[in-house]
Amino acid sequence: VIVRKFDALENLGSVNAICSDKTGTLTQGRMIAKQVYIPSVGTFLVEDFNDPFNPTLGKVMFSENSPVDNGNNDNGESWITFDEFKTKFDNTDKMNTFHQWLYTASLANVAKVYEDIDDAGIKSWKARGDPTEISIQVFVSRLGYGRDYLVDERKEYTYLAEFPFDSSIKRMTSIYSSTADNIETIYTKGAVERILNLCTTWNDPKTGETIEMDNETIKSLEDEMNQLSSKGLRVLAFAKRTSKDEKLGSEWQKIDRENIEQNLHFLGLIGIYDPPRPESLPSVQLCHHAGISVHMATGDH
Repeated sequence: VIVRKFDALENLGSVNAICSDKTGTLTQGRMIAKQVYIPSVGTFLVEDFNDPFNPTLGKVMFSENSPVDNGNNDNGESWITFDEFKTKFDNTDKMNTFHQWLYTASLANVAKVYEDIDDAGIKSWKARGDPTEISIQVFVSRLGYGRDYLVDERKEYTYLAEFPFDSSIKRMTSIYSSTADNIETIYTKGAVERILNLCTTWNDPKTGETIEMDNETIKSLEDEMNQLSSKGLRVLAFAKRTSKDEKLGSEWQKIDRENIEQNLHFLGLIGIYDPPRPESLPSVQLCHHAGISVHMATGDH
């Protein structure tokens, strides 16, 4: 190596720590929704797929246990296939609650997942939007609840307003009107600790009944979040509020979002995996051999 200025080598040799961004630097920035926890329903797990944009790949498994329970008893015996879940719980409160989460995850989302054909006639799945939202949209599309399908094809919902993600409050909200009964509903997702502070009710894990949230509830949900986080997953929360007495239509956009994003009903959590870049491990190892410590900077929990 030819060095023009020797002090450049001195500065390089004096490095003892590197602080690196995570998403897109240490990781691929191609998020994959891996687990979903819905109180009073259970935990869903996605396996066996390597294309983050293709909703036709992968296998969805279900367990009636929570992530904490599965972590304490991870013997695989509690898991059944998604088809078995549908057969076992069809027309039950569990299925109804699961549908509420699916609609919220699909509609509180502006990402688009679609199949494209290139000039050579080869089909491939592509996506537009934030990587986190794309991973969620792929998950709901895999189960037949993609936003484009619900809004554009089946025309079950009409878009009314959106409050985009804000890094200072770490959440976003969409408002839709259902075609069947004209009920306007607020769908919200965001950082777990921010969403929990906006929720007043949830479904009791044992009875499925809608009950008030308290400090014990928040502590139990934080334990579930920590269990998912311990697996290296980024965790988001979902909530909704049905506005039966208000028919504001497009006027929703004129209201202060703080007055809208309140008194929500907590629905569930999702754990999202961001695969590491293949070159990350050897790069970090080289730094360690050189006596340089590496620190990861992230906005995730």
